[in-house]
Amino acid sequence: MKYLERLHLLVLDELGYVPFTKAGTELLFDVVSRCYEHAASS
Repeated sequence: MKYLERLHLLVLDELGYVPFTKAGTELLFDVVSRCYEHAASS
């Protein structure tokens, strides 16, 4: 997660092709939320 927080750009491609479990969906939401909060505070 610390590595992802240092990135300036995160590209999520072809998400519609991969089925997500509930846990996977929650993890993806967490990653996107943290990236958004980090970018908003910069």
